[in-house]
Amino acid sequence: MVTAEERMDNKIQILQIGSCSWQELYTIPEETEWNFWDGKEKEQKFDAVILDGEVSAELIPFLQKAADPYRYFYTEQCVLTDEVYRMLKDRCARKIVKIERFIETIPLRLYQGQEGYKIGVKDMEIASAFYPGAEYIGSHQIHLAVDIQGRYKEAVYLRYNIPVNVYARRAVEVWPEFVVQGDVQLRYRFRLFSEGCEADPVWEKTAEGEALEEPILITESERGFLALQIFVCGEGSVDIGPVHFRNSRMRLGQFFPGGRRHADQSRGELLSYFDPGDRRPPLVVYFAGYRTAEGFEGGGIMKSLKTPFLLLSDPRLEGGAFYTGRKDYEDRVVSVIQETLDRLQFRPEQTIFSGLSMGTYGAVYYGCHFQPGAIVIGKPLMNMGTVADNERKNRMGQFQTSLDYLLQMTGGMKEEHIKQLNQRLWSRFDRAEFDRTQFSVAYMKQDDYDPTGYEDILEHLEEKNVSVVGKGLEGRHNDNTIGIVYWFMGQLYRILREDYQREAG
Repeated sequence: MVTAEERMDNKIQILQIGSCSWQELYTIPEETEWNFWDGKEKEQKFDAVILDGEVSAELIPFLQKAADPYRYFYTEQCVLTDEVYRMLKDRCARKIVKIERFIETIPLRLYQGQEGYKIGVKDMEIASAFYPGAEYIGSHQIHLAVDIQGRYKEAVYLRYNIPVNVYARRAVEVWPEFVVQGDVQLRYRFRLFSEGCEADPVWEKTAEGEALEEPILITESERGFLALQIFVCGEGSVDIGPVHFRNSRMRLGQFFPGGRRHADQSRGELLSYFDPGDRRPPLVVYFAGYRTAEGFEGGGIMKSLKTPFLLLSDPRLEGGAFYTGRKDYEDRVVSVIQETLDRLQFRPEQTIFSGLSMGTYGAVYYGCHFQPGAIVIGKPLMNMGTVADNERKNRMGQFQTSLDYLLQMTGGMKEEHIKQLNQRLWSRFDRAEFDRTQFSVAYMKQDDYDPTGYEDILEHLEEKNVSVVGKGLEGRHNDNTIGIVYWFMGQLYRILREDYQREAG
């Protein structure tokens, strides 16, 4: 079957099954290729499947493969057998209420791929009125003292404008990070300028107060470049962090249809995506690695396992903050995993926690809580204090996020803070029994991030009755990612085959 990613064109592929093609009744967006069911199964993957009319149970095997979950829709006129209804429920289908509105928004909701990025403080300018007293907190926040009454004053602005609707029409969601102390209010002002234009903006939009509690949605269709200014007023201080820009799917999901975002009280985010697969054990939980481009990773390799999976992604700091931080953030990670287990009616031992590089920390850290049936990781980063210390000693400038992470988690950069951060995982690790968990670990023998990560896992498991499969590859941390991934996938296939009698790949 041809996947959406393998298609040469960029048209959004829609399959409609019903008594009459909507092409004859409605105006179809030019970005869309409409496929009306002609009774013949089509060997391709669609961006959406629409059921409108009577649907036979005989179509279930075809329909199950026709699209990814969350890309199924049905209308009031749809006549469903119990079997088809259960299939739609399993594929997380949604009901269409207003057909014309649904068709109009197809280009904004059902496009292929994902896109998201953040503008960090290194790409922000501090306004002259605040510059003398501004303080940088690592490379991820700007601290400003505020004492302005009665009016907003510009504090920070983006050094570069953001292109919007340049290659395709998209709605954009904006999520600004900031932490306020005292009675300080913020206003974010967006202005769109036409390409090459130095005159007045095409439009202007502001967000403040309650409007900042949810992502700011920009749906204007004009093509141009977006300028952002941040204004403050009141008395106290504010720590201004990155601003996240993402293509929106208009409440259909974050990044992917069905993707979700969760924010803690300091506006730090966790992203999650659940694919129910065939709803048979095990559930594979995959923690994404370091990503400067925001969104989900690992969807393709997880689909190849043909089992339920949960993708987790951490868009904080420059490329991730290792899935840890405030208590409410960590509690949210736990609740997302537990909610998924409850939805599937699985037990914790019917899960596999997995991850590569930064994702290994999340897999082990939360593996200590759930004690899954298996933990499969590649290039383990277990001693994050050591990783940060090596940034200053062995590989300067290659992974500065580790220094921001050390500062954020401990409040300092000294030897005592390095030891404190290392111990944060191991104290949790030592309390876990792991009596139902097997470990599979691929590591680099000359790893320049965490040289002792694998050996430390073995040492801390020494007095526990735990099975460990290890594989060492020559090189530094990033020297043979392909070899690590190949072994990582092989271990997942092995566990599925031996423990669950499932064939993958």
